[in-house]
Amino acid sequence: MSDHSSETLFNSGLDNIPSQSICFPAKMVHGHITNLAEKGIKLIFYPCIPYEVKEFKDFDNHYNCHIVGSHPEVIRLNMSILEEKGIKFL
Repeated sequence: MSDHSSETLFNSGLDNIPSQSICFPAKMVHGHITNLAEKGIKLIFYPCIPYEVKEFKDFDNHYNCHIVGSHPEVIRLNMSILEEKGIKFL
């Protein structure tokens, strides 16, 4: 429902990024959340996913990086637009 990723979308969320050391996709999420809020979306589901299904028996790790596993909490705690716009964030 949010617009396609772009430099403009990326820049729209920069004010809410608490750390410049996170990866680009995590930074881009801030722009997408801002975009959804500006479109009037009233419910956003963004789950914390600490691990995935182990798809290949030869792989010994199926845990996501800590950003994927916990970044929704960063969004919830750092993006005041969620509360300002009355958005339910799950």
